[in-house]
Amino acid sequence: MFAVFSSGGKQHRVTEGEVIKLERLTAEPGEEVVFDKVLIVANGDAVTVGKPYVDGGKVTAEVS
Repeated sequence: MFAVFSSGGKQHRVTEGEVIKLERLTAEPGEEVVFDKVLIVANGDAVTVGKPYVDGGKVTAEVS
C-alpha cells in the first residue's frame, strides 16, 4: 500500500512505517501531523486517484 500526498509545494510517495524528511513543516518532535491533500491511494490492484484529492484521504505522521 502506498499514498501520494502534497505538502510544501511538493508531492511525496509514502508507505506505512516509512521515514521521510519534509521542508516547511512547523511541528514539534512527538507531535502528530495529518496531511489531507492525498492525490493517490494504492492498495495492490486497487488504485484511487483524486480529482484533485482523494475524498476522505489522509496520511498521518509523527514528527521526530
